Parts: sequence; C-alpha cells; structure tokens
Amino acid sequence: MSAGWTVLAALQLVLAGFALLLAAQQASVWRWEGPRSPARLIVFTALAAAAVLVTNDLVIRALAKPVTPDWLLFARSVALAVLAVSTLPLAGSIAGRPPPRWLTSAIVVVAGTRLVLWPGTDLMFRHRLADGMPDYGPLMGPTGFVVIALVFGYLCVSSGRGRSDRERSVLVVGFVLSLVLAVVTVVSGSAVAAEVLSGYVPLPALISIAAILWGRQMNAYRTVRRLADDRQRANDELKRRAATDELTGLANRSRLRELVNQAIADGARHPATLAVALCDVDRFRAINDVHGHPAGDEVLEELARRLVGLARGCDVVGRFGGDEFVVLCTDADGEDSVAELGQRLTAAFEQAFVTTRVSAAVTASVGIVTTTADGCSQADADTMFRDADTAMYDAKARGGALIGQFHDGLRSAVVYRADLERRLVGAVERGEILTHFQPILSLPDRRIVGFEALARWQQGSATLSPNEWIPIAESTGLINEIGEHVLRQAVQQLQRWLADGHQVTLSVNVSPRQLSSRRFADAVLGCLATGVPPGLIALEVTESLAVDEAASAILAGLRAEGVRIALDDFGTGYSALGAVSRLPVDVLKVDQSIVRRANDPQGRALLTSVLAIARSLGLTTVAEGVETPELEAALAELGCELVQGFLYSPAVDAETAAAMLV
Repeated sequence: MSAGWTVLAALQLVLAGFALLLAAQQASVWRWEGPRSPARLIVFTALAAAAVLVTNDLVIRALAKPVTPDWLLFARSVALAVLAVSTLPLAGSIAGRPPPRWLTSAIVVVAGTRLVLWPGTDLMFRHRLADGMPDYGPLMGPTGFVVIALVFGYLCVSSGRGRSDRERSVLVVGFVLSLVLAVVTVVSGSAVAAEVLSGYVPLPALISIAAILWGRQMNAYRTVRRLADDRQRANDELKRRAATDELTGLANRSRLRELVNQAIADGARHPATLAVALCDVDRFRAINDVHGHPAGDEVLEELARRLVGLARGCDVVGRFGGDEFVVLCTDADGEDSVAELGQRLTAAFEQAFVTTRVSAAVTASVGIVTTTADGCSQADADTMFRDADTAMYDAKARGGALIGQFHDGLRSAVVYRADLERRLVGAVERGEILTHFQPILSLPDRRIVGFEALARWQQGSATLSPNEWIPIAESTGLINEIGEHVLRQAVQQLQRWLADGHQVTLSVNVSPRQLSSRRFADAVLGCLATGVPPGLIALEVTESLAVDEAASAILAGLRAEGVRIALDDFGTGYSALGAVSRLPVDVLKVDQSIVRRANDPQGRALLTSVLAIARSLGLTTVAEGVETPELEAALAELGCELVQGFLYSPAVDAETAAAMLV
C-alpha cells in the first residue's frame, strides 16, 4: 500500500473521532429537546458512521498481516448495514415525512441477507485473501450496489421535497461526492482503493444531511434565543410600565411606595430625615372642563418637567395619580430643609403654564410629612402618603395655594371627621336629625312673618354645630337624605301653623348637591301636593348654582310652580350680581359680613347699594346676622324690609317657634 493510501486510511480515525464528537453533541441536544428530537437520528447515524470508519481502518491495518481478517470484514459489513438503515429515517426527517416501509424493508432484507450469507457460504466472502486483499464472492458487489442504489435513490428523491434552495444545494453536493467516491471505488480496478474508499463513500451524503439538521438546530436555537430576548424585553417593559406613569414618565404610585419603604428601611440603618410632599393642583378640573382633557394632560406634563428641573440629587419626583404629584426628599434634616422643599415646590407654579392648548395661572396645595413628625417615626409608605394627603387637604381647606405640614392635631381632626361621618350614616332613621326654626321679622314692627328651617343633629343631650357636620353631609351625599327630611318636617310644621291661623312663610336651605338631579325637585312637588300654598315656601340657594345650567333649569321649573327662590349669603362671592341675573331669584338674603358693617361708612355704602339693586329688581331683602340694637337701627334707617338674627332669636324647636306666634 502506497504512502498516500496509508495516510488516507489513517484519516478515517480522525473522521471517526469527529463522528463521535457529533454524536455526543447531538446527544445533549436530544436530551434538551426531548424524546422526539431529530437529534436522536443524527446520534445513531453518527455512531454507525464512526463504526464503519473504525472497522474499515482496522481491516486495512489487518491486511498487512498474513492472517485473514474475517471477523473484521464481517463487522464492517454489519456497520455498513446499520449505517444504511439509519440513514433512511435521517433522510426522512429532512424530507419532512417518514421513508416508505417497503424501502426500509427492502434495505433490511438485502443487508440482512448479506450478513446471513457471510459466515457459511462463499457467496459474499470466500474467507481468504488474494494477493493480500480480500477475495469477495459473486453477490458482494451486486447486493452492495442494490443497497447503495436504494439509499441514494431515496436521498435524491427526498432532497427535492420542501427544501430551501440552500438545503437542496447542500444535499446535491453531498450526494454527488458520495456517488463520485462510489464510482471511483468501482472503476479504479484497485483492490486497495476499494478497501480504503469503501468507508468514505457514504460520508459526504451523511455530512450534508447532518449539516442541514445542524443548521436547522442553529436556526431553532437562534429563534429560541430571540424569543427569550423578546420575552425578557417584554418583561422589562412590563416592569417599567408597572413602575412608571404613562403620561409623564415619572415614578408611579406603586414605585413611589417601594422607594419610600426602601428609604425608611435605609433610614433605620443610617438615620436621616425623610420628607414626602404631596402636591395637588388647585381647581384642575376647571382646566379639563374649559379646555379639554388634552390641555389638562399638557399642563400635567409641563408640571412634571418643572418639578424634575427643580429637584435636587436626593429627590425623587413621581405622579401619585390624577393631578397629584409626590416629591420624595431623602435628605430633609431640619426645618430649613423642609421649608426649602416647600419653596422649591412653590417655585414650580410661579410662572403661568403656557402650552399649545391652554395658557393659565396654576396653583397647588402641598402637604408635607417627615419621618420625624409626630407618629411617623415607625411609619411605612402608606402611612406617610396618608398623612401628607391630610396636610394637603388642610392646606386646601385654608384656601388653597398653601403648604401644609403634617402634625398630630391634623390626624386627630381626620379621625374625628371620620367618626362623625360614620355616625352620620343612619342619623335620619334614628331620629337624630331635627328641624329648628329661626324667625324672620318685619323690621318696622318686629312682627314674625316667616321662619328659616335649619337642620340640627342631636347627639344624646348635645347638639352638634352645623359647621361640623354639614360639610361632611355634603361631601358624602348624605345631604340629599337629610335635606329632604328637613323639607318634609318643615312643610308639615308649616301646615300646622297655617291650620292654627298663622300666615307665615317658610325658607328651606338647598345645597348644590341636592340639585344635581331631579330627586329634590320631585320631593318639593310632593310637598306641594299636600295643599301647602307654594308662594309660602322659599328655597335658599347659593350663587355657585348660577353657573350650573341643570340646577338653574330645575329652580326655574319649581319657580314656575309658584315656589319662591332666595339667594342666600348674597355679597360673599365674586359674581353676586351675575348670580342675580342668571338665577330665577325672588329674595336676596344679605350676608351678615355686610350687615355687620352697616355702621361704618364703607359698609353702609355697600349695604345701600345692595338694597337699591334689590328694589330696582323688585326683590325682597332679608338682612342676616342682626345681633345688636345698633345694627337694627342702622338697617331701619336704610329701609331694610326683613331681618333675622340672634337679636330676635336663635333657631329653636317647633314648639318654641309656635309659642312666638301667639
């Protein structure tokens, strides 16, 4: 054997090593993908190819010895048979369909026949050497050709089914190389070439098939990696959105809660004052109502930019929701730092907000709480947000555009308010809401001409001030039930007085909340159905209803039924005269803040103007809050018609009021 054939024969061991490495690598893929993975086919085929290469090398090495390598030649035939059979399902996985059963059966029969005929006959191998080379029998060549023809024929047919151009090219190259090796083996006429090349013949086709499957695995791996990356990016985006306000890009409520809790935990290890400032835009709803929600969003975006621009390195700015923003200051030691925080927040509103849709001056109420505040040393985020909210609403209650700092008294007030709210529920059913009456007198003769019905809440032996619980009833909507209850009680009492021969009028206060629907109007009409003259009933409303078209329409409808409308607290707002022109008004009740100034020049001039306006419009005037004889005298001199106040009587129960009429 020449040196070239020797090198080529030795190369088989190198190729066998690669085949074993491929089998090991695909075994790991098989384990990862599961029992139905196509990698298992590559494992079996690679092991069979390694067996062919190893046995072929051993055969060539054994031919150098005088002993006939009978068992090695038989082992090589077995390896070739296994390789031929394992190639079919591998090719089927490439084609996307299993090989025909007849083809598999034919190859198994031919390969099995070769192996059966090998030991006991000379049809396959004559069990001797001729000129140092194996002396094969007459069926060795034909049966081998049949196996090669069946396998390569199927590979050629399957290569055109459903393959991409690249895969088809790889298969064609592999098949051509295998056929070339087979032809060289047959036509070379060299026994040495036949022995050496017999192990190489199937390798190009097998390598092309394995390369295609390998490429598919790599594509699948890249797809899995891409999907994993996409999933990770999606998870990151979900986390970002879960922690970020969509409109402003700031930290949202959930993220702010995490940051505050983390800052509190860090403060336990490294003491520092933590401040949470809750900033709420005053009358923000008016911007949305007048300019639209897109304009409101622009204002919020601009506010977010200003707050971020004014923040220090230790500050975190977030949007709590709606028009509420939070600034978290992790280094707010001392009152000066807290005051500085308030100043920075105030600076965000110094200039008007000018956007593409709106130009408006905007103010805000701010509530600030620190970890050193009373009751906050062991606080968590929810507690601090709650207390900052309490301080913010206290600032709003004091007129807005202010900075409120939380203290223990505010919490007590909130708890007391919550208790009042809880106890106010069901107060009508329990008989705790009473109707008292304050007399309205004709000023010249001090004759009682009517009463104003006022709600009182009796708690045991005490009567709570209306200033304590009426705002709660307004905010909770309980004022609807309470107002209708007072109206019915007052009308029933009016019927009794009329039956007793007392011709008096009745005034009943109506809140804007009650006129938000037809419910109250239906209640008034129900009272009129009892036979009470509608002209004796006056509904007292505030000027805030002048801009409410629905409420104005309801009042106009009731006035058309004969009910009188009184404008209460006249002179306290910015548009009192506008309210008179817009609302269907019969009576002006001049607020006590104007009445009490009847004896000073400016107040007297103002009161004179109000009375003149009322006379020119044909309206009746009632001066509220008359408490001294001096005020009474001044009002009489000015020609005021009707008065009421503590000078004559506070609000009293129905029995006491009836006694005044005797």
